[in-house]
Amino acid sequence: MRLVNALTVGMDSAVVVLACMLTRPWGRRVPAWLLLAPTWLACGLLGPILVGFPLQVAANLLDPGGASSPDAPTFLQPWVFTVVYTGFGIQAVALGTLFVVHARRRWATLLRDGSVERRLSPTLPALRVSAVVAALVGSVPVVLQTAWALGATVGLSQAIVDERSRDSLLASAAFVPFAVAAVAGVLLLAFRPGGGLRLPLALAWTGSGTLTGWGAWWLFTSLGAGEPDARPTATMSLVHAAELAAGLVVATAVVHLLAERAHALRSR
Repeated sequence: MRLVNALTVGMDSAVVVLACMLTRPWGRRVPAWLLLAPTWLACGLLGPILVGFPLQVAANLLDPGGASSPDAPTFLQPWVFTVVYTGFGIQAVALGTLFVVHARRRWATLLRDGSVERRLSPTLPALRVSAVVAALVGSVPVVLQTAWALGATVGLSQAIVDERSRDSLLASAAFVPFAVAAVAGVLLLAFRPGGGLRLPLALAWTGSGTLTGWGAWWLFTSLGAGEPDARPTATMSLVHAAELAAGLVVATAVVHLLAERAHALRSR
């Protein structure tokens, strides 16, 4: 708990710095990678919360008795989750809006439609290979997270099965659209080079951030599980590793695509 809370405090502190970068004039002089990397992870981590928490609240209002499992430990009062996750939702909306405004002002030329350049790109074959790899690896978490959201117990430890609740099922369900978005975005970029740029880029951006951020978070926090029953199974570790790998592949492909476009624009 101390480790997880320390990580959360660190990430929330980074959000404060990002908000300053995105709203102050000096923020446009910050190197792109220093702004994009933490914003990408923040959008990825906050996205499923923005979708899943309202679903949990609505479901709990309709059926208050099914929110939690009777076997689940109650280590925090319910109001704590309401306060914290409401704050996360506000962060997601505010940070996402600020980043879109900042990106439109700073990289308007880079983000314009460049279908001709993309069709003639010498790295298009490599982008397509990356898209196929990401789709294959990303299908693992998509399938299993969907199964877990529907109530399947395959690959889960007995402790997690005993503690499952409607809230945990909805959390898994909220993760799936972002994983699908990552794969769909990179496939559109790779196999529809004549199409628009902004929609597939937005899908790949947010989805890869979710895969990378949550995959890394679950893998890292599972290291502190001391009790054997609380440790993730091999299947769970495989799913989270696949999430991390697929997210990094998609992000790398998108970075190379944008770097190539930026170089072409500078050459002109």
